[in-house]
Amino acid sequence: MASRKKILLIDDSSVNNILLENILQDEGYDITVAFTADEGFKKLEKEKPDLILLDIMLPGMNGFAFLKEIKSKSATKDIPVIMVSAKSESSDIDKSIELGAADFIVKPVNIKTITKKIESLL
Repeated sequence: MASRKKILLIDDSSVNNILLENILQDEGYDITVAFTADEGFKKLEKEKPDLILLDIMLPGMNGFAFLKEIKSKSATKDIPVIMVSAKSESSDIDKSIELGAADFIVKPVNIKTITKKIESLL
């Protein structure tokens, strides 16, 4: 049996984390949750995820800065990142893609959309 793919979910909303964690576990993924960018860095190093779901608005360092940081390091630059945010301005989407995000999903998340996008990247 193939090993389950690991997803790191970084979002400061407990409600969003619980919802996505339950949905994605049901789809067969191992989920690790972080509520801040700092916690995300620690779990990124420890868990070595196959994909990251990243919110833009986080306490402390925002999602853009986190994305820029991981895309600048050889050990993490190839991990696909999907931005998941309530911010839907085209400038936020453009900035995410410019910084190296593989995709951008606007909250509230459509379950079929997010699972299809994850499948296409893994």
